[in-house]
Formats: sequence, C-alpha cells, structure tokens
Amino acid sequence: MEVHKWFEKKDYWQGVAIFNTLSTNQFLKDLFQSKSEYTVKKLEDELRKFSSDHPEPEQEAEIKPSVNQIEQKKLDNSYILKKLKYDLQQVYRQIDSNRFALARCKTDKTRLEYAIQILKLVERKRMIFEKIDHFEEHGELPEIVTKQTVFVTPELQRLYVQVNKMEKRLQKPDDQLRNKAKSEQKLREKKARIAQLIAERKGVEL
Repeated sequence: MEVHKWFEKKDYWQGVAIFNTLSTNQFLKDLFQSKSEYTVKKLEDELRKFSSDHPEPEQEAEIKPSVNQIEQKKLDNSYILKKLKYDLQQVYRQIDSNRFALARCKTDKTRLEYAIQILKLVERKRMIFEKIDHFEEHGELPEIVTKQTVFVTPELQRLYVQVNKMEKRLQKPDDQLRNKAKSEQKLREKKARIAQLIAERKGVEL
C-alpha cells in the first residue's frame, strides 16, 4: 500500500508495516509495536513525512539547523537518548508492578493509592516521550524554562517584628526609656525600608 492511500482508513497495523519498510529508525519501529493513543498519533505524524499528499500542517517559518548539524548533535548527545530509553523502561516496569499490585488489593484505599501512582507514572511516561521526540528532531533536550517566582524575603518579616516591638517600647513612660529620640529615628528608618520593599514588589504577583 502506498503511503498516501493509508490516510484514507488509517489502519494502525498497516501503517506500522508501511513505516517499517520506509524508515531506518529502530527506536520508532520498536515503539510502534505497542498500540496506544500516543503511538497512533506519532505514527500518523511520521507517515506524513513520507507522503507529499498529506504534508504536515503549515507552521510559522523558523530557522532550523541543517540535517547534518542535527545528526551530529544526536551523535554527540547519544548518551541522552540512552538515558531516556532507560528511564522509559523503568517507568514501564513500575507501571506493570503497580498494575499487578492493584489487581491484588483488597481495600478501596489501597486501590486508590496504586491507581494514583499509575496515573503519575503515565504522565511521567508522556513527558519522557516528549523529550525523545524533541531529541529526534533537534539532537538535544528541550530548553527548560524556569518560572521566576518572587518570594517574600525574611527581611520584610523581620522588619515588621522589629517595628512592632519598637512601637510597644516607645509607648512606655519617658522616664522608663533611654535614648527615645534615637529609637524614634530607627523606627522611622525601618518603616521607610518596609515601604521601599513593598514598592519594589508592587505589581508583582506573589
């Protein structure tokens, strides 16, 4: 069957057979031996690359490295793919182990615990597959974008405590205070520092 005809019915196992004759990617060949929602979509994406009648949807133009550059990156970073495959195998083993334990559970509480664990492992598997896809396309792992989080500094909390103590102390009679003017000056300085910290954080979501 020609590739473009496969898109008429999209029979999964016929698609796998076609892919095996056209591609030299052994990892994907092994992957497609197990049918899942992910592999069905992945197979269709891969077969589009061999069909001029069903090209990939148009995307915004972007500058991509040449094929040779990508292949060199994949070669240089081959240890990354090995690590991802190893992680994937471990996840599959853990899923199987939890499924076996789930089938033997006698209480709803333990069933729920194992079911939640399986869901977490399935999500982890999906993330590993995404990394593998990115590696196959770019020869490296996707860049991790860390969300910048603004934390309330201990300084602000410390200042509030100090201001509260100083205000209570200044409420004492003058004859029980030493260096009242100096204490009042320090209190003004600390309040000014608090105002400065709050101003710096204004408009920033905590």
